[in-house]
Amino acid sequence: MNETSSRKPEIGIPTYQEVEDWCRARLSPVDPAQFFEHYEESGWRTKSGEPISNWRKLEMKWEAIEYEAIAKRRERLSSKSSNPFLRYVQEVDA
Repeated sequence: MNETSSRKPEIGIPTYQEVEDWCRARLSPVDPAQFFEHYEESGWRTKSGEPISNWRKLEMKWEAIEYEAIAKRRERLSSKSSNPFLRYVQEVDA
């Protein structure tokens, strides 16, 4: 194994393409443009002003929040269905 293959990848400030590739590879629900623009505007710093040390970890936090929001939307939609048959099935199952 050579020295370059054993090194960890650089975690610094990513390019838009790196963010897009990362999100696509993970099948992430996060909009890579929104994520990238948000942190570009902040200079890749946290709310407290600290430099972001691991943008991938931060994207995964956004991902978790987005999956939670998707689950809540699905739950809300299924409980307030405008489909009379689906409402009937939900009432029978209850």
